[in-house]
Amino acid sequence: MEANLGVGRGSYIWGRSVHNTRIECLWYDVTQGYNTKWKNLFINLELYYGLIPENPAHIWLLHLLFLPSINQDAQDWAQAWNSHVIELSDETDRSPRDLFFFGLVRHGPHSLGWASQAQDDEHLPSDEVAAYGVDWELMDDRHMMEHLLVNNPQDWADHNPFTPPLPSQPDRLSYVECEPPDTSLPAEAAELLLAQLRASSRFNFPSRSMDVCKLIWTEALMICGRLHGIYTHGI
Repeated sequence: MEANLGVGRGSYIWGRSVHNTRIECLWYDVTQGYNTKWKNLFINLELYYGLIPENPAHIWLLHLLFLPSINQDAQDWAQAWNSHVIELSDETDRSPRDLFFFGLVRHGPHSLGWASQAQDDEHLPSDEVAAYGVDWELMDDRHMMEHLLVNNPQDWADHNPFTPPLPSQPDRLSYVECEPPDTSLPAEAAELLLAQLRASSRFNFPSRSMDVCKLIWTEALMICGRLHGIYTHGI
């Protein structure tokens, strides 16, 4: 955005997460909607069902077993959220989907091509940039602010909300390296594993029930142990 529009327009928010309270609010809803159940499942698998997070093969198995179900949960939640009605103070209550549609009807489609024609006189004043993205009403929401504090501890030294603001631009951006998990099992072994899970009489696979997922993990771990012996040692 800064490459297209230039600096000083609030195109990209640097600094504390309090300047992005609206997306933090959405993240809170996502967490409550479906993220927490999967987080709790993985914690339970680690505590009681043999999951070793440092083992790349175990991470590969988690992806294979549960990623499609997590993605489906995300799609279902997004559909529900886009359809829920939002109370609006200055117009008819509408869903996010309706707001998007009627916004297109009223204002027309805006794209980066349109935005790149912005004039220099559209730059935001420095005081507006400093307050950009802050939803002051949301700041009074105790649950929301607790969620923000827990998930962004780096923004609040000693949990002090009066900590001086961070620099307008960090020295470097955060970087998270995401290497795809690897396993010594070949692709045909993965297909065989999935086929055996689907044929199981103990549960329906795949499943989005957390209790069933524990059974799936336990069964898959045993099957993988046998397959590893077959494909690596010919046992």
